[in-house]
Amino acid sequence: KVEDAPIPPLDYGTLDDPLTIAEAKAVIDQDDPTSKTMYVTGTITKNTAWSTQFNNLDIDISDGTNTFKVFRTATFPEGYDITTVTADALVGKTLVASGTGTNYQGTYELKQGCKVEKFEEPPVVDPETIDITAAAEVYIGAQIPLTAKVNPEGAPQDVTWSIESGSDFGKLVDGTKLEGLAEGEVVVKATSTVKDSVYKTATIQVKPIPVKPIETLTADPTSLTLAVGETAKTITLTASPTDFTEELVWDISAASDIATINVAADKLSATVTPVKSGTAKISMLGGTSNKGIEEYAITVTPQVYTVAEAYAAAQAAGDSGTADVVEFTGVVTGTFGNNFLVQDGQYGIYCRPQSIASDVVPGKLVKVTARVGTYKSQIQTANGSFTSVVLEDGTLPNPVTVTSKAELEQTNQNILVNLEATLVSKPSGDPWSTSRYVTPTFKIGNDTDADALTFTLEKTGFTDVYGPLYNEAVVGETFVFTNLGRILTNNTTTKLEFFQTSTLAKKVAPVDDPEEVEITSANKVIKGQSLTLSATVSPSTADQTVTWSIVNGASLATLVGNELTAGNTEGKVTVRATSVKDTVYNEQEITITKNLATSIVFEGAPYTLDNKAEHDMNAKLAISPSGAEVELDFELVDPTNMGDDYTGDASIDATTGVLTIPASVTDPIGVKVTDLNSEIVATAIVNVNDKVVHVDSVTVSPKPVALEE
Repeated sequence: KVEDAPIPPLDYGTLDDPLTIAEAKAVIDQDDPTSKTMYVTGTITKNTAWSTQFNNLDIDISDGTNTFKVFRTATFPEGYDITTVTADALVGKTLVASGTGTNYQGTYELKQGCKVEKFEEPPVVDPETIDITAAAEVYIGAQIPLTAKVNPEGAPQDVTWSIESGSDFGKLVDGTKLEGLAEGEVVVKATSTVKDSVYKTATIQVKPIPVKPIETLTADPTSLTLAVGETAKTITLTASPTDFTEELVWDISAASDIATINVAADKLSATVTPVKSGTAKISMLGGTSNKGIEEYAITVTPQVYTVAEAYAAAQAAGDSGTADVVEFTGVVTGTFGNNFLVQDGQYGIYCRPQSIASDVVPGKLVKVTARVGTYKSQIQTANGSFTSVVLEDGTLPNPVTVTSKAELEQTNQNILVNLEATLVSKPSGDPWSTSRYVTPTFKIGNDTDADALTFTLEKTGFTDVYGPLYNEAVVGETFVFTNLGRILTNNTTTKLEFFQTSTLAKKVAPVDDPEEVEITSANKVIKGQSLTLSATVSPSTADQTVTWSIVNGASLATLVGNELTAGNTEGKVTVRATSVKDTVYNEQEITITKNLATSIVFEGAPYTLDNKAEHDMNAKLAISPSGAEVELDFELVDPTNMGDDYTGDASIDATTGVLTIPASVTDPIGVKVTDLNSEIVATAIVNVNDKVVHVDSVTVSPKPVALEE
């Protein structure tokens, strides 16, 4: 018969004869988890620190090929304090551990609760020989690591390096690297740290760096612009080829006045810190090839300030002014000859260019570039470069209203000021005849004469408009000043300059609100003529200004201001006078009438008519007003009945005023005197516009009879 051979029992190892990792894994493959305690040995490759949370640590061991884990052990051999173990402090030691073996998701391990039975120190192997594995050459300025292998296997690998010869050509760096200093040979020596009789030397050649020139060089940015006060900016270079070896030379001397340039050690970048406004060109070129960037432009623009910041800079600089120009933007609030005031809120700077551009006027936003400083404590632009550019329309800040000298002295020097002041004194005589300036003295509000102000009034731009008003001013009168500027304060006097845009006026009594409007002009106007409209506003202390308008009949007349001109058509027009308070007004109806004569006077009467003849009776009349419309009736009455009575129309020349009564036997308006043998006197009656305006006599004389008749 055939019988199965007996299966040998599994070997779980012992403390003195532990399993290798390969043997332990084979046992676990047949008995997982192991039914007996197994013993495993291996070299520690990793360990965790002692965990105070779990009171254990993990250890990884290896035999060079296989790995195994000692999982969460809490037991070490006697004499070892496991609680003091730090991460990887056990690496390199050989151990024997015991416990239940298992394969946990592909990891072979001793389960939690396993023990480290003992640590076995590796056998000491004495060094016998050394092989130097370092590179055989190094370039000048470069470094190479010095490496060596101590034989046999297992011998301590630590060596000490030294230079046997050629210290002029190379030096040790950090004890493990060689740096080339000059072309030549350096002999290095590696000596075992545990056996100084075991050493080895090697010769290393120090060679010059082979020069690889720059072919192209670009900069980012391609040029640099930055402002004084701005943080530093970086110039970055890109070279082709990237592994060039020639020296890259930066020539930054031309920019030393305007910027501080710090070039990086690799010469491929530099930081630029602005110092002073200006422009300069620097270069970055290969030291051998001379290729690269011949001109790189750096522009430093002035420090950009607000007006308030420029004001503070001027105060700090004092009379000497800032070393560099600054740039600030504000609104022009006043002009003074060739100078102007730029203001931003409650700060202003007095600008003094050589000449003022025509578009620098109040209300314009301007950008000023200039040095700033003080002159007799006045904040202004200093001597030096000055430019101004008008940007756009700005918003004028409201002037500050001051009510006392003390309040004025607390106000920023260069802002517009409104104030009300009483004249205390003024120079005698014509203030403009001897000096460009006059200095009257005023006091503000309730200030005493001791607190009076001295105002500087500049002749140019002031004489024509305010000179007469000032010359006629009487001490004690109160004046209202607007838009005064450039306040000058010293220990004894506070002065305010009068700008070309400042105003001066006498203070007027308060004005009451209008309550009623009365139209005082006539209510009739003749065709083609004009009527001046007038009205009064009550109370008398109210503003007497009225605005005239036509509210009815606008086609019959025209209105310009308060002059109403009638057209050539009769009718009625209604006008309205509106006060400054548009709810207070009055209206009046005006009739457009004919231009009727108001006076007609005969000249040259009486008249003589020949006997038995037909005559035109001419009488010159004086008519007023000139050009008046006349409706004229003429009647001749013969009380003796010797002639014919006449009733009819007569005509009158509007220019000469000549009255003409045509003579015609057949025409009913003719005049015929017949069979007249003696002189008669007839009465001439003239009716003008249905009214008798003249009664006069007409003498009719007989014509002498010729002999032949």
